Amino acid sequence: MFRLALLMPPVLLLISGLAMACVAPFAWGAGSHVGLPGWMPPLSGALFAVPAIWIGFTAFRETLRRSREGFSVLHMQLGLGLFLFLILALIEVALTARITDTATYDSLRNADGTIRTTSTAFLLITLAGTAFAAGWLSVGAYLYAHGITSDNASRFEHAWDEPDPMEDFLRGRTPRRR
Repeated sequence: MFRLALLMPPVLLLISGLAMACVAPFAWGAGSHVGLPGWMPPLSGALFAVPAIWIGFTAFRETLRRSREGFSVLHMQLGLGLFLFLILALIEVALTARITDTATYDSLRNADGTIRTTSTAFLLITLAGTAFAAGWLSVGAYLYAHGITSDNASRFEHAWDEPDPMEDFLRGRTPRRR
């Protein structure tokens, strides 16, 4: 049951990214009344969806792998990763809910009706926002996935006098016996 709970944040992020990818095409022309090309809002949605899908899937796979057998949790690291996951998933969901609404793009117009930004500036802001979100999301995914540690000893965690069959094999020696 705890393993299932550990898998939920990456799944939430993956679902929010998929929701954005599904909604983005319906935003075609949503910002045209403020001078944005019709393709700009769907492209912005796709740019935000791709990192969420990719990082969500990667974090899901890594969390699944790390929690397969006996594991322990580093609470502080897992908590910080969880916080970043949830914040960025909520931003993704909020953007998904607002991307098709024409009122979302009204803030690009001044009070006197002149347009405040160009389509190039909007695209650059979108790229910067995507890079910022993807960077913090990557940090969160790394912290979250690496907050789950295996309880099984690796080949590097043995006493100095304990036989290591893999080392013997790699060095071409016959395995030592006790």
